[in-house]
Amino acid sequence: MCTHSKEQATSHRIQTDTITTSATTTTTDNGGGNGNEKS
Repeated sequence: MCTHSKEQATSHRIQTDTITTSATTTTTDNGGGNGNEKS
């Protein structure tokens, strides 16, 4: 899961939200906080 804290994960989700929108087809976003898993 996400290595960030819950607060950082929330901020990370906001920053990568645009990327997540395109990456949803490739990576299942479980709640959005684990954006670093895509890397």
